[in-house]
Amino acid sequence: PYGYQMAAKSISPATTLISWNGNDFTGTMPNDSETVVYRHSRIPALWADITYLAGTHGSLNAGEGMSSDVRAQGDGSFKASALINNGSEQGEEFGYTLGVMKEKHLMPGTSADNYYRLGGWFVDGNHNGILDNGETLLDEETRFTGETVLTAYFEEDPSKWVDIHFEAGAHGSILAGETRSLHTTYDRKWSDITG
Repeated sequence: PYGYQMAAKSISPATTLISWNGNDFTGTMPNDSETVVYRHSRIPALWADITYLAGTHGSLNAGEGMSSDVRAQGDGSFKASALINNGSEQGEEFGYTLGVMKEKHLMPGTSADNYYRLGGWFVDGNHNGILDNGETLLDEETRFTGETVLTAYFEEDPSKWVDIHFEAGAHGSILAGETRSLHTTYDRKWSDITG
């Protein structure tokens, strides 16, 4: 299979009725049970580390059901190995996508700060933990082609944020330069806003 090579093969108990022909076996099945075992190992050039970092407004954790192949790095980040797309036809078909990493539980859990939620994952080109400067969220079909650092994007939870717009009434005005709108969390009291 793509990403693996034959590491060992055996037939037990040993018999002269079955022999190897390359990686296939041929012969006459004996009357007793025989066990044929193939063991594969990874082809290192077709695997790469995916490192996970938390962006602003959240953190990463050992999520429920997370694969034991995901390793905590001790600094809040996590790392897992992914089968990459090497540009070949098989790589295009079998290289892991972001969706496959999720299905295989090869991603850490996330915990968003109050008023935020996980919005997705991105490659943080300027390493500031914020989705900015043309950075975009990766879609589920993004295939990995080498070592990659993914950053969790924690966005505002729209159910927990409000926009307040100020307008002058018939008997008043708003001074030039004064705030005409405010973006804040839904549970702030007026005294918190004006104080």
